[in-house]
Amino acid sequence: AATFCVHQPGGACGPGQVDKGADLQGALADALAADGPDDVLVGPGHYSGPFTYGGLQPVNIRGAGDATVLSAPNADGTTVLDTWVAGAAASVSNLRIDVPVGNSSMWNMGLQTRGTVTGVNVAVPPNPTFLTIGVQMDGGTFRRGSVTAPTQEFPGYYTIALASGTSGPVLVEDSAFQGFEALTLVGAATVRRVTAVSRTGFAFQSENPAGGVFLIEDSLWRTPPGAIDGVGLHTGCGSNVDLQVTARNLTLVNGATGSGFNYGVAAICNRVGRSASLDLSS
Repeated sequence: AATFCVHQPGGACGPGQVDKGADLQGALADALAADGPDDVLVGPGHYSGPFTYGGLQPVNIRGAGDATVLSAPNADGTTVLDTWVAGAAASVSNLRIDVPVGNSSMWNMGLQTRGTVTGVNVAVPPNPTFLTIGVQMDGGTFRRGSVTAPTQEFPGYYTIALASGTSGPVLVEDSAFQGFEALTLVGAATVRRVTAVSRTGFAFQSENPAGGVFLIEDSLWRTPPGAIDGVGLHTGCGSNVDLQVTARNLTLVNGATGSGFNYGVAAICNRVGRSASLDLSS
């Protein structure tokens, strides 16, 4: 196990830490080569990637709050920080990620992970690339963080603050999300104490192997100013498992003024042999 220290010129490392200067990717590569678990401490300043940790050994990437900013040059199909391969072994905490702009049909993302994310704030620019995602997860935990993205629909594309895949349930709690879609979760999830400002607040779709069970509680959704349409809780059954949703103390505030898609709660299940169950209480 080792602690790798990343800092801007003039910064300092603690006793016993491996000084990597401003080379964050070099620190991640060294952590991959070392016997884990390892810590990568990133001091205040701006660091331009993209950055990838591709190992299976445990690693903790920790910044100094919003003073630690990770970004990447404007390009297509770019993820600023990618710890996907490490799965649950990678944790990211206490930093900010600025998502780059592109100009094609390829996704740009701030963070792609299957681990634990704490105190991370992601910012999407006002002119994002096609189908930008702030945070992409597949299992794992996101807590005490935020994603801020444009809420309008651009010609042919839009933004998603946080999305998840089907491999395992995700936990999202004590966080705030803004975008065209706030949370788009496929598989299974628990959502607690979340605030969303978006056209679509909470979109859940059941799929295996995650299991199709969703719990959302003590959370708030509202439409952004000037919204034409709005959907609070949008749920659907998937191709291979029934949908089970429990919503407790969920507040939905729809101020949309148009005549299009405007509803608080919806369940769609048009798969043969599948069913959808919603339990709403306050």
